[in-house]
Amino acid sequence: MDQFCTVGNTGSASRTIVLSGDAPTFTLDAMCEDNVLNAVEVKQPLTLSGSSNLPDGSSVTVTLNGVQYHATVSHGVWSTQVPVSDLQNLANTQYTIIVNGNDAVGNAGSCEGVLIVDTALPQVIINTFAGDDKVNLNELGSAQILSGRVVECRRRRYGYHYARKYALAG
Repeated sequence: MDQFCTVGNTGSASRTIVLSGDAPTFTLDAMCEDNVLNAVEVKQPLTLSGSSNLPDGSSVTVTLNGVQYHATVSHGVWSTQVPVSDLQNLANTQYTIIVNGNDAVGNAGSCEGVLIVDTALPQVIINTFAGDDKVNLNELGSAQILSGRVVECRRRRYGYHYARKYALAG
């Protein structure tokens, strides 16, 4: 930039400006292998991880159920853990996980993922065995059928029925 004043003096100044219009990018890896937190998995810390194009040392914020967890980018990846105490506060429903961060010039980026919490245990119902739940000598010599069903699998609504013959030996 050049500047002239009315008496003929001149001056100049320059400044290097870096334009950065690219927002940081993030990914969120699958959680609990299938993005469904079950009754066993809720009893151990949940690792949330992913990748980012932010440089090493950059901060990433991960939000689940209104609680923020912090991670740091290292070699293009980030990771944080949700403690068991926070997992046990989650109801059986669907949650959105938000990952976000800013680059050095303030450009913001984010991504979202879904976590389903399904900690309801299925109910296994076994039908009456051998007619009266007792095996007598006559029944002992022949194959008996053990049957029943599984109900209350909320996530997938299985409603399995099963039957198997067992040869009983005396």
